[in-house]
Amino acid sequence: MKKLHYLFICYLFIINCDAQRFDLASEKFEVGDIFIAYLIYDLDKWNIREENKLILDSLVILMKQNTNLIMEVGTHTNKINPALSMRLDSRRSKSVVDYMISNGISISRLIPKGYGDQKPLIKHEDIEKINSEEERIKAMAMNRRTEFKILKIDFED
Repeated sequence: MKKLHYLFICYLFIINCDAQRFDLASEKFEVGDIFIAYLIYDLDKWNIREENKLILDSLVILMKQNTNLIMEVGTHTNKINPALSMRLDSRRSKSVVDYMISNGISISRLIPKGYGDQKPLIKHEDIEKINSEEERIKAMAMNRRTEFKILKIDFED
């Protein structure tokens, strides 16, 4: 069974496909590495809230320091109406990309992608089996996330 790690708004970490962890200040990145950010959105909204800017500004700095990184910005929601969650996530990922572009990152380095509830960290049926309401809420929160996945490391300028 996977161990759950609860993250707070100001915490950001990187994982890759085999769950090896990296520090944000790491100088070595690989294609497939994923930065997971738990951004807070208002219900049914996609605007960037003030408290999310610290995390996004950290990623802007990271991308400015590593100008060869090309990333997918993937957003994820809980299990809700599939059409609604896809539309909402598409708007959220685009708003994150727009924010990063407005802070100096080239649009060619960012690809927005809304996943809706298609890639949960914790399966919906497993969440339903959790007895504690508090633990269920925490588990659902784990699925609401924004992932920055390294798609390509372009060493050609």
